[in-house]
Amino acid sequence: MSRIFKLVAALVGILLLLLAALVFYITQLFDPNVLKPELEKLARERGIALYMPGPISWQWYPYLGLTLDNVRVGAEPLLAVERLSARLEIRPLLQRRVVISALTVSGAQLDLHRNARGVANWEELSEAMAAADAAATKATAAKPTAPTEAEPPAGQSLQLSIVELRVDGGRVLYRDEAAATRVQLSDLELEVDNLALGGETFQIRQGAKVQFNDLAPLQIGIEGQAGFDLRQQILLLDKIELQASAGKHPLNLSLSGQVALQPLAPELAVTLSPFALRQWLPALGVSLPVMAADDALNRIGLSAAIKGAEGNWQVNDLALQLDESTFSGQLRLSDSGAIKLGLRGDRFNLDRYLPPAAPETAVAGAPAAEQPLDFSALQDLQAQLELAVDQLQARQLQFSAVQLTLAAAAGQVSLSRFQAGFYQGALQMQANLDARKPAAVFNASGQINSVALQPLLQALASEARLSGAISGNWSANSSGSRVSELQQKLAANLDLNAASLLLASVDVERSACELAALVNTEATPELAWKGATQLRDISLQASVQGEQVNLKQLQAGVENLALSGKGKLDYGSGSFEVPLEVQFVGEVDASRKCQVRERWRNKPLPLRCKGNLNELSARTCLPDRKRLDDLLRDELKDRAQDKVKEAVQKKLGTEKGEAVDQILRGIFNRKDK
Repeated sequence: MSRIFKLVAALVGILLLLLAALVFYITQLFDPNVLKPELEKLARERGIALYMPGPISWQWYPYLGLTLDNVRVGAEPLLAVERLSARLEIRPLLQRRVVISALTVSGAQLDLHRNARGVANWEELSEAMAAADAAATKATAAKPTAPTEAEPPAGQSLQLSIVELRVDGGRVLYRDEAAATRVQLSDLELEVDNLALGGETFQIRQGAKVQFNDLAPLQIGIEGQAGFDLRQQILLLDKIELQASAGKHPLNLSLSGQVALQPLAPELAVTLSPFALRQWLPALGVSLPVMAADDALNRIGLSAAIKGAEGNWQVNDLALQLDESTFSGQLRLSDSGAIKLGLRGDRFNLDRYLPPAAPETAVAGAPAAEQPLDFSALQDLQAQLELAVDQLQARQLQFSAVQLTLAAAAGQVSLSRFQAGFYQGALQMQANLDARKPAAVFNASGQINSVALQPLLQALASEARLSGAISGNWSANSSGSRVSELQQKLAANLDLNAASLLLASVDVERSACELAALVNTEATPELAWKGATQLRDISLQASVQGEQVNLKQLQAGVENLALSGKGKLDYGSGSFEVPLEVQFVGEVDASRKCQVRERWRNKPLPLRCKGNLNELSARTCLPDRKRLDDLLRDELKDRAQDKVKEAVQKKLGTEKGEAVDQILRGIFNRKDK
């Protein structure tokens, strides 16, 4: 038995000696560079242009190592690597595990190029590989099928892990001649520790510079834990932090979750720390329009849960910070391109993001040609918006408790609901825009209830002379391809009413008193005039055509007066002319110094308000001399007839006096009153 053991030991010793000699020969005496032509040939058979002008070296102790210098793929080349080195653990191979203790890629350069004809070099390589695979498959199918080696049992598949992966001095260049785009990732440094492909997490750190066209380069970096499940094709992200900087302006993005790759289906929690978007966009080659606020878009941040599958995306738990405003809500994107967005915000000042008001200075020379409105973005837009904002400012107007429902589809936009608190009252409106043709069609209608006029007019036109609360309905429509055309074709109708209004600077009561003095042929009494007009029970109906406002009907009460009238207003120039009829109503009040004789009570007397909105004063409304002269002329005729009648009746008696009165009526052309 001892001899058998000695024989076995001797055989094992001989085998180990032969194995050692073989390893020594392979690693020390055999030159692997003789295999380069064969490797290049095998690559060409797969449609890959592989060039290996540099040396290949390997070693056995203390690890199995392989180093390749100057490797290129593609004629341009598509990929070039200065040095690729790997160290392979031996013992794990016996357990069907490939453990690379260190893998280093130095000076890698990936050049992605799409020419002016739209052909990309990576697509050419992919097509060549596909053609080679198809030819190989066809050749294999023509041969008798050989028995295949049985697959290893479940759980015995080959496993790959890399203890230490390093990429240094890397560069990725993307060029698109048709789009005149150039993006370069340079100074690429990548460190990955304990990389495995079974879903285990590994540590990753990356840094690089990225440059878009000729813009200044940006510094970017990634750090955190990730994992990749090769069998299930799932990328795992655990506290991945992306940092980027444009000069002194940092950007920090945090990602957690997983991304299924086949098909693409992410489930991610995303947090974007507030950053200065205003400073970042120019660094990316995006020019911002001029905005009224110099600090607009200086603090933008968000957090959200993103989920997608088969082209349908959901953004839930959305929290958005836009400068001093915060919004929450959700977003839906469908594979058809439709967008559905619901947001609720605390406050938003739209005026900060609109162009500043143009200076009111005359500019010499002909005005610049007005450009047509561009509605092209609406043609393919499919969107729904539900918006609620506690406080909103737009065009200097203040809104509260805003609720808005908006839909857009195929060039048409419908505002089905807009309701808000509006200057101590309420506003509701609906609107539609049809932009399917070059001349867009717009229509809107709405209601206001108890809206305070003074702060509203102050915001609209710095006008504070009319105060009180007003209610009513309105509608408007227009069409055109330019703003001026929309203004010229504007047609609107207003139906407004108010219980009480105060008009400063215009004293209708004083004008009526002067009118009374004229018809009474008396001097105007000396009174302390208010210099304003307190109107009550006001109703107004008006229509708008372009810049012309037609006052169809105006009715109001002032003290013991009743006003009614019609008129016109040109709000482009501010000029207006409103003939009024004033009636002294009710019984004679002896305490009032400004009265008319009984025969003039409850009868219309003429006033005319004429001037410019910029020059309102107590003398804006004055007696209408022309119409008043006609009334006084009739009054003189009446008085003369009454005196003649009285004298005739006194001379001839009542019965004969009546007959004479009929003759006098014909002479004075007077009717019974």
